[in-house]
Amino acid sequence: MTRLCLALIAAGLCAATGPAAAGASTADEIVVKREAGLTAGERADVRADAGVALTRTLPLDDVEVVAARPGDRAAALADLRADPDVVWAEPNRERHALAQDFYWPRLWGLENSGQSVHGVAGTADADIDAPDAWTLTRGRDVVVGVVDTGVQAGHQDLVTVPGWDFVDDDATPSDGHGHGTHVAGTIAAPQNSLGVVGVAPRARVMPIRVLDDTGTGSAADSAAGFAYAGERGLKVVNGSIGSTDFSLAEMEAIRDHPGTLYVLAAGNDGSNNDVYGSYPCAYNLPNIVCVGASDQDDQPAEFSNYGASTVDIFAPGVNIISTYKGGAFAYMDGTSMAAPHAAGVAALLAARDPSLGPAQLKQAIMDSVDPVGALAGRSVTGGRLNAAGALAELPPDTTPPAVPTGLTATGGDRQIGLTWTPSSEEDVAGYRVYPALGSPTLDPLATPVAAAWTAGGLGVDEQHSYRVSAVDRAGNESALSAPVGARTAAPAAPAASDPAPAGGSAAAPAAVAPPPVTRPSQRPAATLAGARVSGRVVVCAHGCRARSATLRFTLGAPASVGVVVARRACANGRCRYRTAGTRTLRLAGGRQRLTIGAKLAGVKLRAGSWRVTLTTPAARTTARFSVRAR
Repeated sequence: MTRLCLALIAAGLCAATGPAAAGASTADEIVVKREAGLTAGERADVRADAGVALTRTLPLDDVEVVAARPGDRAAALADLRADPDVVWAEPNRERHALAQDFYWPRLWGLENSGQSVHGVAGTADADIDAPDAWTLTRGRDVVVGVVDTGVQAGHQDLVTVPGWDFVDDDATPSDGHGHGTHVAGTIAAPQNSLGVVGVAPRARVMPIRVLDDTGTGSAADSAAGFAYAGERGLKVVNGSIGSTDFSLAEMEAIRDHPGTLYVLAAGNDGSNNDVYGSYPCAYNLPNIVCVGASDQDDQPAEFSNYGASTVDIFAPGVNIISTYKGGAFAYMDGTSMAAPHAAGVAALLAARDPSLGPAQLKQAIMDSVDPVGALAGRSVTGGRLNAAGALAELPPDTTPPAVPTGLTATGGDRQIGLTWTPSSEEDVAGYRVYPALGSPTLDPLATPVAAAWTAGGLGVDEQHSYRVSAVDRAGNESALSAPVGARTAAPAAPAASDPAPAGGSAAAPAAVAPPPVTRPSQRPAATLAGARVSGRVVVCAHGCRARSATLRFTLGAPASVGVVVARRACANGRCRYRTAGTRTLRLAGGRQRLTIGAKLAGVKLRAGSWRVTLTTPAARTTARFSVRAR
């Protein structure tokens, strides 16, 4: 449902030079503003308590950038925010990938900094937090059905799969109107430096044409389109269509495909859907998400329908720029523009966890809205869509990434260079490089972000072998790759010696003792490595859904492991960890997992920032985590 096309922008503008992309990845970085007047030692203590390292300072008073280990940013961020010496801390968001698309600064619905869009200034953070969601997934391989006016075939900023045209009854659902093409771009326009970017830029759309080139169609055709998408197993379908007329055919088409989530526009009459329903959005079915439109200031759009029991959420729907017919880009208003924002978020969720059904997708979307006072009482949730929050509602990710492939080693002058095939998985945060010889539970030699690393400072004519693993943003680590090795460059040939003196022979070289032979210990040491926490801990006092996290580490040999659990306490402006309990665990060697919930190793936990220290006679390591209470 579209209220008005505000401005049409020629496709040729996309060839203009856009903002340059930023350089290095920021996935593990945090921007921190400290209290003024801290000494260098106090600043170092703040970083040490949160387990982060200084990356650089900024030309802003008391502001610096720090980096957490891959997968640990969330816990480090919580520790920094709890520190009284920290004014604020925020993730260093990945704007570098977004500036490649020419119209990114105008996509306020995805990230709103208060910028002026189409002559209207907005309110910072009145958006769906798409960049934060993209650190986990961008919707790869999910197909979203677009039941609409079709989609322009060959638009340079869209990726489609074959669909169907129920208006002309053929397999070419081309868009002669522009509405369906606009909707498709908001859902899944790729990041390709051309024009706009969709909420799920690695998803694809299936065009299903049920409206003609005037934007008009029938309930019979829309019912057929909804059924067509459901029969093909699509998990998410967008329907930015409707009227005030109830249709049994349309309702049953949605009802009879319970494996599909239908994301539908609430309507543009400015009326209460609880009283005067706009269909198909107002059907009382569990696999529907009904979406109203909000503006750049988090206010309900003046044209948007609402309903405390029939409209589920609100999403950006005013001054929305997206793809359009003729290879162009256009601004449009409407709940038609709001629904595809939510459909895109559903695609992100489906990509992150393919096992989710419509009920789980819907629940994650509704449980994670940003509450907005102006939307209270106007929808079931009283809030605006939040993509990052929806992903955070999913159970902790415990699936390790795939083992890196294509590992090669090349020897050089006192160094060996490693390269491997970059992971194609969306949430891989970096890699770990280990020596191939000896125990595989040693600490990594390096944790590069890129698929390359060089071991320097080696001897000449030495053989070295390595293995590599991948680590995702939840801290899950893959198995190790097969080992590869290389030899550093051989020493240069010695210079020719002076000839022997006439009448004599050269002096015999002095005897040189052979170097001592070292042999690895035949008994593996009880080393500790890789201690990290993945997941969120939530303890419940009032019937909420409790959550647990996992502490992972590797133990080099069977041993008794000391566990010290300490909670962070602050007084008089200083913070320290106070021991809450100690335990000793007898564990076999290898990879270990301990569950962190209401207790850790039998030590009772409560809300706050925590540190666990693991010790053996040969090693010591720590990890930090937070506990939230509801």
